[in-house]
Amino acid sequence: MIVTGETNEAQILSTLQTYKNRQTYLQKALYNLFIITRNYKETSAEILQNISDVMISKLKSQSIQLAATTCVYNLTKQNMYQKAPTLLLTKLINTIITVMLSFPDTLLQKNCLIVLCNESMLNNCIYNKLECIKATLECLSNFKDQTTISSSIAICAQVCLNADLNLRKQFKKIKEQKYLRSLLNTILIHMRRFGHIHHDESVTHSSLDIIFYLSEENSDWCRSFITLNGLNVYHELIEVFESDPSALFKILCMMYKLSEIAEIRSILFSHSISKGIKRLLDHEDLNINFLSMGYIANFLGHMTYSHWDWNFIKFDDMKYALKPRIDFVKLNWKTNLSQMPEYKQLSLDYLLELTRMHNEPFTQIWSIWALNVYYSINCGLKDTNSCKIVLNKLVNEDETSPLIKKFCSDLISLN
Repeated sequence: MIVTGETNEAQILSTLQTYKNRQTYLQKALYNLFIITRNYKETSAEILQNISDVMISKLKSQSIQLAATTCVYNLTKQNMYQKAPTLLLTKLINTIITVMLSFPDTLLQKNCLIVLCNESMLNNCIYNKLECIKATLECLSNFKDQTTISSSIAICAQVCLNADLNLRKQFKKIKEQKYLRSLLNTILIHMRRFGHIHHDESVTHSSLDIIFYLSEENSDWCRSFITLNGLNVYHELIEVFESDPSALFKILCMMYKLSEIAEIRSILFSHSISKGIKRLLDHEDLNINFLSMGYIANFLGHMTYSHWDWNFIKFDDMKYALKPRIDFVKLNWKTNLSQMPEYKQLSLDYLLELTRMHNEPFTQIWSIWALNVYYSINCGLKDTNSCKIVLNKLVNEDETSPLIKKFCSDLISLN
C-alpha cells in the first residue's frame, strides 16, 4: 500500500511519485514540501530527485515551476548543495535555466535567480554556462526592479569570470543588441546614483566585466557597443570613477579591445575618450598604465599620419620622448601582471605583429612588455625562454633600431 498525503516528507514524496499527471495534487504537495524544508540544515538527494522529475515532466506549467523552484532553493542554499550528487545538480541547474528561457517575462524568473545566485554552486557545478549567460541577460532585458537587475548581473558576471577557453570561444554566439543596451543602461542608472546612499558600485563593476568578457572574438558585440553610444557612456565613466582604479581598469580593458579592431580605430581616435585615456598614461596603478599605453600603441602602430587629424591629440611626447617609457618598462619587467584574468584575451599573433612595427618604437616597446605578460599567463612565470626568443630575434634583425636593440638586450639581461 502506498500512502500519499501532505503530513510529512514521506507522504509528500509519495504524492509526487504517484500523481505525476495530477497538477493540482503536485502543486499542493510542493507547497507543503516548501514549508517542511524551510528549516532543513542538510539537503536530501531523494527530495531533489523527485522535484527534478516533476519540473522536467511539467516544463510548460508555470505554477508547478514556481512551487518547485522554491523547494530547490531551500535544499541548495549556501553550501547545502555540496552533498547532492553531481549529475543531479547538473540536471537541476540546466532545468532551471530552461525554465528561465521558457518564461522570460514572468515572476518565475525571480525564483530561478534566487537559486542560481549561489557563487560557490555556480563555480563548482557542471551545467550549460552559455545558456545561463543568455538566460540572465534575457532577464536583465525584461525586468527593471533593482533586485532582479542585481541578481542577473551578479550571476552572469560570475559565469563569465570563471569561463574556460571552450566557453570563451562560444561568447561570439551572443550578439543580441538588447543585451548590451540593457547593460549600458544599467551602468548609466548606477553611475548617476554615484555617491548616493542607494548606489551599488558592484553592479557597475560587474556590468563592465560582462561587457568586456563577451567582446572576446565577438566583432558584432564590439560594433554594437559603438552603435549604442557605449563610447559616450565609458567617457563619462572615466570622469566619475577617476579615483577608482578597479573601475578604470575594467573600462580600459574594453577600450583596448576596441582599439585592436581596424574598422573601429578611427572612430575611437576622433572621440574625446581618447584624450581621457591619454591622461591615464602616468597613472600610479600599473595595470591602468599598461592598458593606456597599449591603447595608444595601437594607434601609433597601425595608422600613418595621413589618416588622422593629429592636432586632435598630440602624441609627440610619446613618439619622441621614449627614454621614460623604456625605463618604466624595465623597472616593471618582472612585476607580475598575470594575476589579471582579463589579460587572457591578449592575442599572441597580434602582439608579435606589433613588435615588427619598426617605424614606431613606442608601439614596439609596449608590445614587448605585453608579450612578457602574455607568456607569463600562458606558459607560467618560470618560462623566460619564450619571450627571450622574441627579444633575441629583434636584436639580430637589421630593421630593428639601435634604441630597440639596446632595450631588448637590457631586458634579456634581466631574465
